[in-house]
Amino acid sequence: MTPELFAPGLVSTGLAERDVAISPDGREIYFAVTFRTTTTIMTAQFKRGRWTPPTVASFAADLTYYNMEPCMSGDGRQVFFLTNRPRAGGAYGEPERLPDVINGTGATFNACVAPDEQYLIAGVEGRDDSTPPKKANYYVFFRSADGTWAPGVNPGPVVNDPANTVHSPYISPDGKYLFFASNASRDRSPTPPGPLTLPQLVDLSRSPQNGNSDIYWVRAEVIEQLRRAHE
Repeated sequence: MTPELFAPGLVSTGLAERDVAISPDGREIYFAVTFRTTTTIMTAQFKRGRWTPPTVASFAADLTYYNMEPCMSGDGRQVFFLTNRPRAGGAYGEPERLPDVINGTGATFNACVAPDEQYLIAGVEGRDDSTPPKKANYYVFFRSADGTWAPGVNPGPVVNDPANTVHSPYISPDGKYLFFASNASRDRSPTPPGPLTLPQLVDLSRSPQNGNSDIYWVRAEVIEQLRRAHE
């Protein structure tokens, strides 16, 4: 299985995209885009047989602040996201630290729990089995029947490219697809004959897989294969 660029022209456009979230019915998408000196959240809806052009989400319209890492509630009625805007009030419950098998080796961040809660995927920086060593990679932590967590497993080059910038991984609501971000450049078609023009260079810079962060997706079967290999 080979990861594919997700929604070219709709989500993956050549800008720096990251952090996808999909509604339970699959008809609404949120994703983050970094441009100039800020990051904000875009949204698109599937209406009348087609996707609407992405627009900045209403709750992220103030570009004075960073808005990123959207996440939808299980019923699709709420969107949670990271922002540096001032808190509007309210209180949070006391957080519970996950065990050292997850937090004890390297810096762990941007965790995503599978819909069935049987595994989580997170970025981890500082481990020797990363590619290259110590660099941030995606890791999968499987949950045992007794509720304990197994040590993180590196899924390898299917997900972790040496050039990756690790952002928020995501599992589709039906558990069938893994989404992740990568800024690895891919092989392009041969350079056309003759001198390149400025418009051609601009077109290349605006296309996906140009070194900016892109969103990819792959069947979550890669995770199940990983589980079976480490049972």
